[in-house]
Amino acid sequence: MGRIRGIWAIFSANWWTKVVQWLEKFWLIKLVAVLAPFSLLIALSQFMRECADRQSGVQHQAWILIGLASGEKGDRGRTNAIQLLADTDASLNGLSVEGADLGDLTMTKVDVGGADFSHTQFGDLVFRDCNLADANFSGAEGASISFIDCSLEGIDLSRMQVGELIIRGHSLDDKSNASGANWDYLDAREAKIVNILFLRGTAIGAVFDQCLLSGMIAREVDFSESSFVGTEIKDCEFRGANFSFTKIREAKIIDSSFPDVDWLGVSGWLEAIFQNVSILNSKNLTEEMLEYAD
Repeated sequence: MGRIRGIWAIFSANWWTKVVQWLEKFWLIKLVAVLAPFSLLIALSQFMRECADRQSGVQHQAWILIGLASGEKGDRGRTNAIQLLADTDASLNGLSVEGADLGDLTMTKVDVGGADFSHTQFGDLVFRDCNLADANFSGAEGASISFIDCSLEGIDLSRMQVGELIIRGHSLDDKSNASGANWDYLDAREAKIVNILFLRGTAIGAVFDQCLLSGMIAREVDFSESSFVGTEIKDCEFRGANFSFTKIREAKIIDSSFPDVDWLGVSGWLEAIFQNVSILNSKNLTEEMLEYAD
């Protein structure tokens, strides 16, 4: 009888030990299961912080490279540095690469406001849905440049020369704003300028020969001494603009209005084509010119 009680005591002790061990394992597993998602979130958060730190570090290095090359001729790695910054959603507001030789760049939804690209040499530049307010491209030269659906208020394109220029807003009702811009002596031969709002800017001496101007509203803009030879002007409004001493020989002007425009000294009027054009209250037109436009 004593032996049986001893065996039972051993069995009971082992059984309870196993039960306790099993319960411990069960709660441990349950605890792990509960904490696992939090651990994953913590790890993911740490990973994202490290990625952000790495990205910030790369951007910092890119800015250092651009800064060290400031004032130097040639590329000196600036094209790649700028593209990296653009691709990593960095702001390029206030960027300065004056006089640099740049390659091809493509930017989408990047803040390039106030950037200085003056006197640069570049390949193909494409800006899509970017802020380019007060950016400076004066004296820049390149193969092509496109401003698609961009904010262009106060942009300086004076004396810029490119092989192909495209300035295009989204639609007739959603134009890109280039108010206050400086286009003096811009070489825009064969350019396509579509759906642009251009208020109280200047384009003195600019060359728009063989250009397409469509859906453009240019009010109180000074186009004096500019050339529109062979240009197609369609669905545009030039209220209060100054067209004195411009050249419009062989221009094709369709469905456009020129109210309160000054035409003093314009040349090529009798060689242009007018279709459904309003010149209400225009100044300095001869009777012959008025009859021809009608």
